[in-house]
Amino acid sequence: MNLNVLKPGQAIASAFEKPNPGIAIALVFVASIIALVQGLVFGAQLDIGGFVMNVLLPSYIGFFVLAILIYIIAFILKGRAAVSGTFSGIISALGLLWIPIIVGLLISFVAIPAIFSPLALELAKDVGSGKSTTETLVIQIRYLVENDVEVGNLAAAYAFGAVFALIALFNLYLLYKIISRLFQYRILGNIIVMVVTLIILGLLPF
Repeated sequence: MNLNVLKPGQAIASAFEKPNPGIAIALVFVASIIALVQGLVFGAQLDIGGFVMNVLLPSYIGFFVLAILIYIIAFILKGRAAVSGTFSGIISALGLLWIPIIVGLLISFVAIPAIFSPLALELAKDVGSGKSTTETLVIQIRYLVENDVEVGNLAAAYAFGAVFALIALFNLYLLYKIISRLFQYRILGNIIVMVVTLIILGLLPF
């Protein structure tokens, strides 16, 4: 299975032709562990139960539900013969979505301390340790900015946000390529299938 997402067509073709669901499942786990370590570095308390319930379990549920949704929609639209034996390929291909996520998490390790001031990082640690909430953090940062208190390099913060936006867009493109590989519709048809799938996923209660 080819993990080079910089060549998405080849990587996705490899996922369907030489599927390896174990690698895909491992990528989800690696991303979750990186998120856990990142939280600890920025002041969160180690809570294995909370990590499993709030990070690991939702990640795997979302991952498998998306795979099942794509399979069911393909079964309905393309027929049983078209999807027979493709579920492991879908799982493997969806695992590729976690590679850009892992890259983004690793970038944030370096970028966050470099961008934000010690005061802003201390406020963020209060959120990580449970002393404050994200909503409170946003209010505090807004107050500091309005009163000309240095909270970090805002231009760099916007650039950091742009990088994560690009990662999100790239993942949408990967998902589109997965859909197009499986459904083989024209561009608009593949986009409609992708949007409907994401809407259904967003409506599910998990």
